[in-house]
Amino acid sequence: MTDGWQFRKTFADYKLREGLRRFGRKLNVGDGWSGGADGVSGGVSSGGSDSLSNGVTSDGYGDLLNGATSSGCDGSSNGVTSSEFGGSSDNVASGGPDGSSNGVSSGSPNSAPTSGIDRVCNVAFIGGSVTDGAGASDPGRTSWRSLTCRYLAEKYPHVSFRFTNAAVGGTDSTYGAFRFRQDVPQAGAVDLLLVEYAVNDARNRDESVRAMEGIVRQALRANPEVDIVFVYTTHQSGVERWLKEGEADANIGSHEEVADYYGLPSVDFSREVAKAIGAGLFDWGAFSEDNVHPRDFGHALYAELIQKFLEAAAADWSNSQPSAASDGAAAGTRFRPPLDPQCYEHGRLVGIDAAEIAAGWKQEREFAPDSAQICNWTPPAEILLGDAPGDSLVLSFEGTNIGFVMLAGPDTGAVDISIDEGSAFAYDPFDRYCKMFYRPKIWLLSERLEPGRHTIRISIADRKHEESLGKRLHLWKFMVN
Repeated sequence: MTDGWQFRKTFADYKLREGLRRFGRKLNVGDGWSGGADGVSGGVSSGGSDSLSNGVTSDGYGDLLNGATSSGCDGSSNGVTSSEFGGSSDNVASGGPDGSSNGVSSGSPNSAPTSGIDRVCNVAFIGGSVTDGAGASDPGRTSWRSLTCRYLAEKYPHVSFRFTNAAVGGTDSTYGAFRFRQDVPQAGAVDLLLVEYAVNDARNRDESVRAMEGIVRQALRANPEVDIVFVYTTHQSGVERWLKEGEADANIGSHEEVADYYGLPSVDFSREVAKAIGAGLFDWGAFSEDNVHPRDFGHALYAELIQKFLEAAAADWSNSQPSAASDGAAAGTRFRPPLDPQCYEHGRLVGIDAAEIAAGWKQEREFAPDSAQICNWTPPAEILLGDAPGDSLVLSFEGTNIGFVMLAGPDTGAVDISIDEGSAFAYDPFDRYCKMFYRPKIWLLSERLEPGRHTIRISIADRKHEESLGKRLHLWKFMVN
């Protein structure tokens, strides 16, 4: 098949080497980190363009061009998945924003002592529903993320891999930046971080740059030598735009600004899918059952493209072999002044216990609606419930940005918000998805506050969307930067 991964024109060998220096050294067995189990391809075949038209297959796992069934509200698994890599669980659910599982999972495919294991390598994924496995028949086995985990575990049997799935469906890079330090709790030990938000961001250049840079800078603060790769998945309208105009989605352009600034590698799935569809190798219906989420065939293709990128990086590393000392010096140059001073470098989630209830709001420790009304989170959740006009709460915080995470659903109403007891402004979070289920939805103040101490007041309004069943707000977390 044609090369699906691409580097920016400015992405020279040196930048590739620096981009994956820690990961390469962790895998290195003395003769370059392309070593390991000879002949192990990680499962996804890659020979020739015929592999696209005939279906991408996975050795030992059967034909992956078989359509896909969906789980979860949008085809995702709601983040709770499990699979076997090297005989142990890939994904073991860990704490979400309320201390319960919300889509973050971790595990080690070779966690038990094994003959020949001589090092540990930590790989984390953060993104939306595609990375969580939406559209795959078994997200823990046939998603691009799981296939990538399997490839690494089989390709490098001397390494004990620990994988973290911090993907949450239906959310963008802004939420990713604010939940990063919680949902990637051992970020200081992460060797490779893959970030995927190209289809979920809202084509707002400033917001995407602030959020993606926030993730990068938090990761670098936790571990200056972490390797970060941006991954660009695709959607049907993006493919159509590329075929008609030859232009990438606006989100990719925004993400590339950050990648360029920090010298990070990026892998463009969207371009390869568009090229293949344009060449008539398959159509969109074979790739995806909706407009975003790949079938098993699409996930296998994504995994193959990531493998091509990793193999290219491995070959480059084998030819270079910089020293640990030079790595350390280079690491100091990566953490430079921010591209956007308003980036969410210090973004974090704050618990509901920090709020002062002025009137009415009630704490509900185990909010758990009917399973058919749950999307992209795992109950129960500890929330603050405002359910009557005039219910009011106040949060005092230190920072320049403030927002909150709600579980928006069928009875979500409108609120009035004021900053530092100033004039209130209206916000109605109800949208078409609220009619179907409760899902995480965020609100973030668009303007930057002066550094220092501030307050936010949230009051239940005596109004609602005409299709809403109530005047409630299920407040899950605050977001502070």
